[in-house]
Amino acid sequence: MAKEIVKSYPTKTLFIDILTQDLDLQDCIMDLLDNSIDSYKRHELTNRRNVELTIEKDKFEIYDTCGGIEKKILKERAFVFGVDELKREKKTLGLYGIGMKRSIFKIGKKIELITDDGEYTNIMTIDVEQWKNDDEWDFEIDSIKSNSHAHKGSTRITITDLYDEIRLKFDSDPFIGRLKKSIHVILLSVNKTTQ
Repeated sequence: MAKEIVKSYPTKTLFIDILTQDLDLQDCIMDLLDNSIDSYKRHELTNRRNVELTIEKDKFEIYDTCGGIEKKILKERAFVFGVDELKREKKTLGLYGIGMKRSIFKIGKKIELITDDGEYTNIMTIDVEQWKNDDEWDFEIDSIKSNSHAHKGSTRITITDLYDEIRLKFDSDPFIGRLKKSIHVILLSVNKTTQ
């Protein structure tokens, strides 16, 4: 009797659905904000830095000047499915722990991540629909030498082509109101831990 191979692997569509189905949108946003604060602490920064959120009906963006994601971490750990997110070796807030990749895949289908670690500016562009149709699971990264004095080490995540349910929430005053209250709470926590 001849043995044959039965294919057994998840489709990327199923994988993304499983990865994101139980996530609350507000928690995703709070986790991305938490990552910025943790980056500040991980880099042992002491001077004032910025975190900016842009939430529009067709776009989500978070930008921080909190030190950036190191190229080695970005290449080897940050987007590997099935391992811990960036290890928080130093004491940080760690309130949410949802994970950057789960959060960004929840929000939309076109993702651009630009991060500067002080040595390199690293750019990743993910078209989720295109990636789902590709046999490869890896993402490409473009790197150039950093000009970090201009932006102090930074990360910008921009997500467009939002899912319909996300667009509806971003256009909802009650959702934005709840989010603002949650951000206020996390900022109070940050102030307490830094005083």
